Amino acid sequence: MIKASKPFFKHLYITPPLASSHCKLLLSQPLATISPYLQYHRNSYFSSQKDEIPAKSNLATAQQLEYQALRLLQEYNHEEAFKQLDKALKIRETLKNEENHEMAQIYEALQHLMSPKKHAEQLLKLEKVKLTVLSKFQEENEKAYANCNHNIGYYLNLLGNPSEAQEYLKQAAAIFLKDKSLSYQHAITLENLSADLAEAGDYETCLETSSLACEILSEKEKSETQKFPYVNAGKAFFYKGVSLRTQDRIFEAKESLETSIGYFQKLNSQHETYALALMHLGECLLDFERVDDAENNFSKALELLKAKKNNSKKHKLTVAEVSSALGRIHWSKNNEEQALECFQDSYKVYEEINEHEDIRGLVVLLTIARVLRQMGKDPLSTLEKVFPKWLALGVSDEMLIPVYFDYGVALQLAGRTDDALRIFEEGINFVKSSGGSDKLHAAQLWYQAGLIYSERNDHKTAVSYLSSALPNFEALFGSNSEIALSCKSQLENSQKLL
Repeated sequence: MIKASKPFFKHLYITPPLASSHCKLLLSQPLATISPYLQYHRNSYFSSQKDEIPAKSNLATAQQLEYQALRLLQEYNHEEAFKQLDKALKIRETLKNEENHEMAQIYEALQHLMSPKKHAEQLLKLEKVKLTVLSKFQEENEKAYANCNHNIGYYLNLLGNPSEAQEYLKQAAAIFLKDKSLSYQHAITLENLSADLAEAGDYETCLETSSLACEILSEKEKSETQKFPYVNAGKAFFYKGVSLRTQDRIFEAKESLETSIGYFQKLNSQHETYALALMHLGECLLDFERVDDAENNFSKALELLKAKKNNSKKHKLTVAEVSSALGRIHWSKNNEEQALECFQDSYKVYEEINEHEDIRGLVVLLTIARVLRQMGKDPLSTLEKVFPKWLALGVSDEMLIPVYFDYGVALQLAGRTDDALRIFEEGINFVKSSGGSDKLHAAQLWYQAGLIYSERNDHKTAVSYLSSALPNFEALFGSNSEIALSCKSQLENSQKLL
């Protein structure tokens, strides 16, 4: 029997010459290792005299269509092959279980000849029909049933449906987690499953599968160091660390990520997961206020990521995130020039992948404006670009109120006092309507608007706004803080001039 393993076709796209050789390999196995159906194809594959299978029954018709599809795949005509397979599947859905017992083998083997990313929709359909067949005798072939669920979850992730993917991946995990064998293959299967669970956002199950993979690999490393799969171990500990971080188990996450990095370093590996482990470890180190160590991790991660010739959107998003993380560190150290450069590099990547109007891109652009203001440069043009798009996102009040303040101050500094007052008051109205919990920026909005009204000799309105700001400043910073005393002084002056 030919057994197709998920890791094989997940990470390897077989090019046409390889596809041809795999077709030949598939159909040239010893008789004892393959089913009678595959034996038939093996004997007739290269024979021009056996292109047709007599269609004496529905099963024979399905087999004929599948054989024609196999020939089309050898000719690299994937689209036509899928048409034949679709027809065959419609027939097989009407067959009895005992008639379909060979179907799972041929369809699993066929996947080696196709590109998962290019043909995800068709492969998903094949897997779902195969699952229906396997479900009828699940207990007899539980691992095949688990592999099928895993494959479906993988394709659903590729097609951007992580919530549905979770359902199938959980089914696969439930079966694989019952298997306590200490084999490399089992550990690698669990590691691959962990990757797809993380992609689907199911970090709870990912922690279970990656933890078992780590246990197996740690045990195997004690006795079999020569053939130890260091990259798989690095990835398993990476997914464990990432999952632990989602549960705020930061110390354990740090240990797992450090172990992951150690495995990659043993091979001097430039694997992309190595860069991701460095990035996530950097975030953990920031939680422990180890800023310099975090900076080293982010810098190394960025260096590795930029060295990769990878044009995928996911890779570029990671580059943008790491650049932004480095920018935050430089900004915390008051290295504004370096911070600005990092944030600008990050935003350029978001523009490249057309994510600059998404929340992540706008957060970076907003941060650029704040760095510019801190550097004494004019942030107004940047904020004019951000503000309407930020409003359109419908973000929470905690994220929106500070932007009203930033934009209003930039307008005020540019001498556009009327526009500044309008923005401050829009922000104040938003605070009132939303019951905003951001007391600092709400107080700043009241304070800045109060100053403008005071300058315009509208002391009644100034008193109203300054009276609203003062209690917040005193609660946040103390009654003797500079900002509270300044607000109190302005309030008293306006009260005297009423």
